[in-house]
Amino acid sequence: MDSNATAAIIPGVPFIEQVDDLINTNNLGATRMIRSFGPQLRRGGRLVVTASDFGTLAGLPVHLHSRFDTETMSLGDLDQAMRDYAAAVRSGAAAGQAWPEWINIPSKIGQVAAVRVYARDQREQAMRDGQLIVALCPGLVDTRASRPWFTDMSQAQSPGQAAIDVVKLATGPIEPQMYGELVQHGRIIPWAEPAPAAQTA
Repeated sequence: MDSNATAAIIPGVPFIEQVDDLINTNNLGATRMIRSFGPQLRRGGRLVVTASDFGTLAGLPVHLHSRFDTETMSLGDLDQAMRDYAAAVRSGAAAGQAWPEWINIPSKIGQVAAVRVYARDQREQAMRDGQLIVALCPGLVDTRASRPWFTDMSQAQSPGQAAIDVVKLATGPIEPQMYGELVQHGRIIPWAEPAPAAQTA
C-alpha cells in the first residue's frame, strides 16, 4: 500500500492561502490513510508513504524539534501539531517562531513523523508478521508540481523511473533496518543528526 497524494504549491500565491490545503492533503490525509489501512496490513504487507528528504529534523531549528517527538507523540498529537503549524502560517506567526519559509518542508517532516509514530506503535506486530512500514524519498521527479520550484531539472527522474524504488520496497525482500525510517535509493536518511561525541580532556 502506497500513500503518495500531494497538494501542489503554486509559486506567487501567498502561502497563507495554500497552507490549509497542503496540510490537509499531505499530512492529515496521510494519517487518515494510516489509521484506515494500516490495521488491514496482512502478514508480509508493506505500507509506504512517499515523502521527501526534506522530511527530517535537519530542516528545523532545534527549538522546534520537540514538536515532532516521534518517540512519545501519538498520531493525534501529530495532527494537532500540523494544524497548529498551519494556523501559525495563516496568522503570520510562523516566521517569528522560525519555521522554514517554504511550507513544503514542515509538511514533509510531518509525513515522515507519521510513519515513525505508526511504525513505533506497530513494531511488535510488524516484526512478528514480517511487515514493513517506511517513508520513501524518490528523489527529484519531473512533475507539474516540482517544475516551478527547481530551475535545473536535467537530473530529475520521470515518474516511471521514480516508481522503481516504490516497487522495490513494495515487493522486494524486507530489510529490517529500514523499518520506520526514511529511505532514498536504498539508503536510510537519518531523522535527526546524532549527538556529538563527548569531549574528553
